[in-house]
Amino acid sequence: MKRDTKTPFYDVMCNVNESCVLAVYFNKIIGELETVRIFSSPRTFEDTKKENKDYSAIFYQTVLWELWFHGVVERLNEWNEILNEYFSEYEGKWKFYACSKRLEAIKEYGGEETDYNEDGSIKTLNLTEDDLRYHTVLSEMVQDDCRDIVQETTCADLQYMIFCLKAHASFSLSDAFKECFGKEIATYKQDENGNMVPMSFADKAMDKAVEQYTADGMAIGITLVCEFIQRIIRDIRAMDKFSDNRDKLIQIHKDVRNILDFNLDEVSYVEEMLEEERKSK
Repeated sequence: MKRDTKTPFYDVMCNVNESCVLAVYFNKIIGELETVRIFSSPRTFEDTKKENKDYSAIFYQTVLWELWFHGVVERLNEWNEILNEYFSEYEGKWKFYACSKRLEAIKEYGGEETDYNEDGSIKTLNLTEDDLRYHTVLSEMVQDDCRDIVQETTCADLQYMIFCLKAHASFSLSDAFKECFGKEIATYKQDENGNMVPMSFADKAMDKAVEQYTADGMAIGITLVCEFIQRIIRDIRAMDKFSDNRDKLIQIHKDVRNILDFNLDEVSYVEEMLEEERKSK
């Protein structure tokens, strides 16, 4: 759903405005979670009272879900662009990249006294690792000096989202009506001739099974994307910032593009995760 000037900024979850397959997939999930946002959104100051705190907590969760969906796609695109530039323009050389990025940063934002020569020109010779520390490709990909929802979110943090997805899939309006009023409401489907006909018990059971299967698939997709990102971050942190790390970064670049294309079975961490599962049995 899109927001407009008549819609409160918090009232609906905003779709990820990207064309990659991952964004399309996330937008389907956002659509499934829309009901949770609508029912938990605050309406009056009554919603701030103690007895309504459960709704506040749920609403806060939906805000974090939205931030995570948008943040993940943005971060993966950033990583893809950084690594494209690293290999195409800087030949996969960490020092070439860091020196250039340092120079760009000083020209745009200014630098410290130690960044300049006595004549006021920017120092470009005899640079130390400390001079380049914050401008390496790894430092640009993962920054640990600020709070970041993509870097900090683990699969455990997304369990309530997954619970809501599965609960939404198992919910049936006709079942709820029967529970409340003791009567069934008629539901219909379109037949092969385009006519609306009553749904049979088997039709309803099949619909529910398909919805639950879809929700299970979405839960797996969310979990894998989150886990892959955490493993990429782990590996980036483990690398030497002052080395080219060519082979490892080429593999990460492939993984990032596969995640954006939602080719999750092609991501290199799948084998690692399967091996961990085998060892745990």
